Amino acid sequence: GGLDMLADMLDNYAPPKILFLDLDAEKDVMPAATRAIGLCGPDSQIIFLAKHNDVSLYRQFIQLGASDYLVKPLTEEALLQAIINASKPKKIEEAGADKETRRCKIVPIIGTRGGVGSTTLAVNLSWILSQKLNQQVGLLDLDMQFGSTALALDREPGRGMRAALENPERLDGLLIASSMVEHSDKFSILCAEDTLEQHFHFNGDATLGLLKPIRGDFDMMLVDMPRHHISSQKTLINEAHAVLIVADLTLASLRDARRIKQYLKNLRPDLLPMLIVNHAGDSPYSTIDQATFE
Repeated sequence: GGLDMLADMLDNYAPPKILFLDLDAEKDVMPAATRAIGLCGPDSQIIFLAKHNDVSLYRQFIQLGASDYLVKPLTEEALLQAIINASKPKKIEEAGADKETRRCKIVPIIGTRGGVGSTTLAVNLSWILSQKLNQQVGLLDLDMQFGSTALALDREPGRGMRAALENPERLDGLLIASSMVEHSDKFSILCAEDTLEQHFHFNGDATLGLLKPIRGDFDMMLVDMPRHHISSQKTLINEAHAVLIVADLTLASLRDARRIKQYLKNLRPDLLPMLIVNHAGDSPYSTIDQATFE
């Protein structure tokens, strides 16, 4: 019956705890969704249904306050999971805390030098988390000029990342979502291929400002962080759930892995970085053996 039936129902009954609302009959789904949420109030968990398989539409519904968005035709598994999620009691949040901000785990991945495979690890780890473990994953490439995450996935880089970082006061979820490159409905990339004409400096405050409007959309946000950015990204590292350091079996990599670990220890004594040695085994590029490295 749509919105009109919902409005009539609410004249005589209390708002339902869980509401399924089919939006296919609505000419413009976003105003309809906004009206439905306004009619039911904050205590109702609303699950919208429609035929549009659009991840940006899903994000907009979630930002409005919906519990979920399901694409028709429904599967039994998706319907059951939506009901289970909507039935969970809302957690009581600390005063002033942002539950969307706390939901997403930020994991920087730092290579000790170029060529150790940190970008390859970031891309493959993102794919595994999203496709095999069913996580909603974002991958942020902080190398604005030479980043290769989009290239590794055969995608065109986004166009709005620099503008977003330069204008933090104008940031909103829709602007940033439009700058992201979607690899699948569970894996999106935020990256750029910026001009080489001028150097662009940004700090961790700007990076967190970039992520804040969209963190509620993701379970994990992996950050491909060039090593020369770590001193400017202190604010971001302070928000990190974990940090991965990627090295190979060379003397330079050994030296810089120790330096990066010590830097992170001074910055975050509570955080134990995970050191990953790539190209282990019989790599022709190794100059020291694994035992010596350890």
